[in-house]
Amino acid sequence: MNNSSPWTNQSARSTWRGFAWTLLVLLLALLVLFHRSLDSTQILFSSDGPLGANQCACTAMPGAYTGIWQDVNWVGNNIGSALPSLTYLLLWFLKPVGFARFYAPLSLLVLGLCIWVLLRQLRFHPAVCALGSLAAALNTDFLSYACWGLGTLPMTVAAASLAIAALVAYGRSRPWLGAIMAGVAVGLSLMEGLDTGAIFSLYVGAFLLFQALTGVGPVSNRIGLGVARMALVAVVAGVTAFHVLSVLIGTQIKGVVGMQQDPVTRSQRWNEATQWSLPKSEALRLIIAGSHGYRLDTPGGGAYWGAVGRDPVWDDYFASPNPDPAKRPEGRLLRHSGAGLYAGVLVVLVALWAAIQPSRRGSSPFDAAERRSILFWDVVAGVSLLLAFGRHAPFYQFVYALPYFSTIRNPVKFLHPFSLAVVILSAYGLEGMWRLCAARAKTALPGVFDQLRQWWHAKPNPDRGWTIGCCVTVMGVFCAWLIYAGAKGMLVAHLQQVGFPDAATGSAMASHSVSEVGMFGLLLAMSVACFTLVLSGVFAGKRAIWAVLIMGVVISIDLLRASSPWVIYWDRREKYASNAIFDVLRQRPYEKRVVVFPFPVNEQMGLLQQLYHAEWIQHGFRYYDIHTLDVVQEPRVAAENQAFRKALYSSGASGQVRLWELTNTRFVLGLAGGFTDLLNQQFDPALRRFRPHTLFTLTQQPKSGAIGVQTNTTGPFALIEFTGALPRAALYNNWQVNTNDEVTLQTLASPAFDPKRQVLVSNADLSPPPAESAATNQDAGTVEFVQYAPKDVLLRVRAETPALLLLNDKHDPHWTVTVDDKPGRLLRCNYLMRGVIVPPGEHTVRFRFSTSLLALGVSIAALAAGFALLLFICMPLVSKPD
Repeated sequence: MNNSSPWTNQSARSTWRGFAWTLLVLLLALLVLFHRSLDSTQILFSSDGPLGANQCACTAMPGAYTGIWQDVNWVGNNIGSALPSLTYLLLWFLKPVGFARFYAPLSLLVLGLCIWVLLRQLRFHPAVCALGSLAAALNTDFLSYACWGLGTLPMTVAAASLAIAALVAYGRSRPWLGAIMAGVAVGLSLMEGLDTGAIFSLYVGAFLLFQALTGVGPVSNRIGLGVARMALVAVVAGVTAFHVLSVLIGTQIKGVVGMQQDPVTRSQRWNEATQWSLPKSEALRLIIAGSHGYRLDTPGGGAYWGAVGRDPVWDDYFASPNPDPAKRPEGRLLRHSGAGLYAGVLVVLVALWAAIQPSRRGSSPFDAAERRSILFWDVVAGVSLLLAFGRHAPFYQFVYALPYFSTIRNPVKFLHPFSLAVVILSAYGLEGMWRLCAARAKTALPGVFDQLRQWWHAKPNPDRGWTIGCCVTVMGVFCAWLIYAGAKGMLVAHLQQVGFPDAATGSAMASHSVSEVGMFGLLLAMSVACFTLVLSGVFAGKRAIWAVLIMGVVISIDLLRASSPWVIYWDRREKYASNAIFDVLRQRPYEKRVVVFPFPVNEQMGLLQQLYHAEWIQHGFRYYDIHTLDVVQEPRVAAENQAFRKALYSSGASGQVRLWELTNTRFVLGLAGGFTDLLNQQFDPALRRFRPHTLFTLTQQPKSGAIGVQTNTTGPFALIEFTGALPRAALYNNWQVNTNDEVTLQTLASPAFDPKRQVLVSNADLSPPPAESAATNQDAGTVEFVQYAPKDVLLRVRAETPALLLLNDKHDPHWTVTVDDKPGRLLRCNYLMRGVIVPPGEHTVRFRFSTSLLALGVSIAALAAGFALLLFICMPLVSKPD
């Protein structure tokens, strides 16, 4: 590993030429996969960052930099603010529709180019750097996340790669400069990847420690320098990521259920935190792309049938000697297919060849420093894979016991550094093969068979045993494929047991798996043949370019084939078309909330619930800013939300109605016919406040399968109005101050409490409270919305008496309130909501939400300083003559 200046022996022209060729290769490969993004009507599938979420008013840029108040789910939620990251800059620049079309390929392009920078700093040949970049950009671990809507993962890996590149470039010449640049890159990684970025920061620290231990000089001096550089990296990273750290602590740790670090809480969280673990058998997906299928919706038998994401209760069920079908834990997640793992057969083969080089010493094309570096990445790959097994192996429990590791969900996140290690090891392997070609340039024979014969009989020949082992492996794979194909019936029976009861579906999936194993055998044979030709010197000298082209073609065809099932497009016009129900709910949506009836009454109700959760609140509701009490995702539940729900749900049907009453939930999606009468009889027998509003049926487009709505008088479904819901904003002249939250929750759930007549105020500092007027029946006054935005609500109030204005949106300390442009005292009302006291008369009341800009300013300043430093460093490259 060379630690001299990064531009030594690299002219400006050759460096930029290599970068340009790499850019061209990446653009061509990504264009093959993502060419439909050029069609303005098409957008990429996205689960975690769909167009609806980015189009929502609450996330509008650039206002999101001053805070994001998520108002369309629940009763509102503070989700921090936009970060000064490349992802948010792309969202701002491309706008939501452009972002939905181009974010995934752009994030992979950035990853590929950053890998090129890292490999170039390792002094690899430009052709090797280009192939390594291609292997990274098309690695299905990174690509599938990008296509799932999480392009932040490729961005995270890209930033971590730059951090390692900085440490490599300035390991000895300017160690403090390298530490500063690495710290900025680690901060960027944290901003993009949050807990994934935190994981990568540990690997950057490990690499820094490795540099210290393998450097020159007295051990004590090396360790001292390493510790000091590590501290500098941590400080610079903390300053750079100061904004995201403050957001995470404020929204994901403080006041969140299960984030405590005591042994009891960690133990209780184990199953949830390790649900996304990699079963050991599924490590085969690293080299067999579709051995367990791809996505859950992949056609032609390609549906995923593995166990990643499986709730542990299913493991207990399947482990029982004779599982009782009546006791299947239906409703608990059986599997999740959001990610791939495939790295490519030739990529892995080359990486394995590189991985054994530290044991060869004199016969290796690498020097001692490079072999030590390879050994480091061997350890990274091995440790990462063991940790990714999570609850399926004994290793993750030791990491889980460390402080704050229990707050990280999903051990499969350790597959990301594993995938990076595989890419880097494969680049080492390609570089070694290139050097062997160069070394044999003078002795190579013109005939292919003559050269193979000469190489085979040469002594010593350390790669002869490797080649024999590869050929034996190929034969073993084909034998295993024949056995696997013969056991297809057993696989079909297994699939029927684990969630695919239809025999035809199981047969198609089994056939698909068998064909994928066969394809692996074919690709392995091609890769071994290509590998052997390169090792033998057939492509020595000027013919080396053909080796690069052939290996590039094999890698491209292999990875493009495996990546294509993850690239799914939607027609934006159909996906986000409005319908009759949306048209009702999108009119002044801030005055009402909607909920789906939560209980599975029958199959039709289940169909509506599935459509509602999978499509409407994920996409259409957010696109049209329709407010729903239901939550799209809530992996970390706020303690006050849990307490509020628990207090009401514990009261049964009456508590469910009280929840809708307190939260301005005016509409319930349910069934037509006698369903409304059923609601009145069982949920609201005294007041009978449910009534049908709009009956409808669901329609389906014959070609695209898009679900639509048609209103009629006989439809099986109904939008039901709940007339008992409190207004979104109202005045009260009767309130009670209670600083005991348990008593407040008990009172709210009590049938004796009338929320239309009284408000419970929880602020402890409201002393003395204004005089109450509970003994009179005088109307408190009226409220009307003058202006509504997620972070700016303007109301006109006409109060007949001193009154409390209740706004049925969630209280948060980042909200402020003014009455006639004068600061008011923000109250926490009815445990969760916000309010303010107004005097008699006509007033304007404004609620505003904003977060502190200090943390954002610190991060921007650090990034600006890091960018300026980078420009200063790059000036010699730009100005240096060829």
